[in-house]
Amino acid sequence: LADVEEMHAREQLQGQIRKHIAKEHQREILGQVEDARQRMRREMELAALEMESSRREEEAYQARLQREMLTQRPPKNHGLKSTGLF
Repeated sequence: LADVEEMHAREQLQGQIRKHIAKEHQREILGQVEDARQRMRREMELAALEMESSRREEEAYQARLQREMLTQRPPKNHGLKSTGLF
């Protein structure tokens, strides 16, 4: 009878150990998932910032082109109006 009780106690202890190991493993996996999620979030934020920067650079470039076009002198008339062609 004592052997049966000892075997039962040992099985319960082994079950508790397995359960504890499973919980630790699950906690470790969840930690890795959270780390990956945070890394992805940071990468997405960085990509959004880069896109915004690129958009602003493009706007500045377009504004410079427009300003250059407005400040350029009109093309010289090479007498084409007097020919009646224009």
